[in-house]
Amino acid sequence: MPLPARFTRPSAILLALSLAACGGAGGDDAASSGGGGGGGGGGGAATVASVNKFSFPAGSPDIASMQATNDGVYLRMYDTGGNDIIVKRTARGSTTGRWMQWQLPVVAASFSASLSTTEGIDEFGIHWSGIAQGTGTRRYGTANMNNGGISLNYLDDRNIELIVPDGDSSTSALSWGLSGNYVYRESRSGTASTSFSARYERIATLSSSGLGTWPAVADGTGNLYAASGSNLFRIGATGDARRWDFSTLGYGSIHTLIYKHNRLWIGYRDLVMTLPLGSNTVSSFATLNHSFATTALQPQFCISGGTLYGSDGMAYDGLPSINTPRPWLQGPGSVSPATQLAVTEISSAVQSGMFCAGSSTPTIYAAGLDLSANGTMKLFAISPR
Repeated sequence: MPLPARFTRPSAILLALSLAACGGAGGDDAASSGGGGGGGGGGGAATVASVNKFSFPAGSPDIASMQATNDGVYLRMYDTGGNDIIVKRTARGSTTGRWMQWQLPVVAASFSASLSTTEGIDEFGIHWSGIAQGTGTRRYGTANMNNGGISLNYLDDRNIELIVPDGDSSTSALSWGLSGNYVYRESRSGTASTSFSARYERIATLSSSGLGTWPAVADGTGNLYAASGSNLFRIGATGDARRWDFSTLGYGSIHTLIYKHNRLWIGYRDLVMTLPLGSNTVSSFATLNHSFATTALQPQFCISGGTLYGSDGMAYDGLPSINTPRPWLQGPGSVSPATQLAVTEISSAVQSGMFCAGSSTPTIYAAGLDLSANGTMKLFAISPR
């Protein structure tokens, strides 16, 4: 029988902490890639982030669906026939990478990358759910390339919004399902049936709806973290649940959930907060220094290795400790007008959602307007300075 969520207020959120003391934006050359800045004025030339800009495959990109792994970035495309295509831009397969793609057998699809930190070179692995074209029947399954996995297509008889993998470090590899205010967990029943209701058990009924349409992530130890507007839920493998309500911090939505360094990293409005594994105390980590973050719906920071990169152009090294931030988009110095335009491009792109891939040599992905190509929407692959 599903267990109701326990309602608690977030603890120890220190609103006065504001570490993003200085702004700055990064940029690229006027061409498709480059770095450095140039020209004019005293104090020397600024150092800025470099960027490669890639055209999307044919069709219409769903920018809100972007998500990154260590090997690249995934997103959904709509082709001219209305089909849902999941594409991945690889980061390591060649000097410039390449696009991989999979046409789903469903529309109105959601998907999640099977692995986030341990994908091999040019691997493609996702969980998906959606509505089968022509029949209206809901389906769920997997799609795999170059990773030894099999691809599945099964009946979804529970109207699942999103399937969430258990986490790369999980020993059980039991995925989660979200729909409305219901939480499901994959079971070990051993049934021969492939329908969702036979393979997943409903373990919790929460107080908020919309689960699966907001960020969600599992920690690999038997906990799922799911957002719904300003509410954060932590659901255990047996269905025990706890809620944190961030609406007391001001109007906004949870836009970022990342599990790294044995803690959940939470983005709400312009706040970056943390919830360590095994703790019930949410603490402040940093405040992003731009007003757009207060109404954001897409991720406003990402983490690569031991560094958190914020959409305000500041980076925090030495995670999980709180250290003095440094600029990652643009360092001190003067820039040419052309480079300043590129700085503006990147700054606008990351504020619309940013995603980290790689670790020792991170790449930050974002979708932005290429002002040197008549404002065409492109994928930006940014190398922070």
